[in-house]
Amino acid sequence: MNQTNKARQIEEAYDAWGGAVYRLAMVYLGRHADAEDVTQEVFLRLLCRAPTFADGEHRRRWLLQVTANLCRDQLRAAWEEDVAFAEDRAYTLCTLIGTVPLFCEAELPEGWQILYPIGQK
Repeated sequence: MNQTNKARQIEEAYDAWGGAVYRLAMVYLGRHADAEDVTQEVFLRLLCRAPTFADGEHRRRWLLQVTANLCRDQLRAAWEEDVAFAEDRAYTLCTLIGTVPLFCEAELPEGWQILYPIGQK
């Protein structure tokens, strides 16, 4: 398939399903910028990696499935980043005050103290 024909097919797919892809991304992510990024990535994948489609409905299902997968990947990455950030902040705080919260008791370096609720120990 030549470039002009492929570009026209991508443009037609975007005109037909770009709104649906964007709306699905908005439902998942809730931010316009993130939804736009996912929409762009979906159509880039259509350009570079798309399988042969049986019909227009097959293409639409593929686009929406790729959209959902990319959104879940983005949410998972953001959650993992938040958890890592929270753990880093907790260890930094513990280092500053010389104590460690209960959730990381098993990973204590030698000589560190543990905070216990009042009345326990």
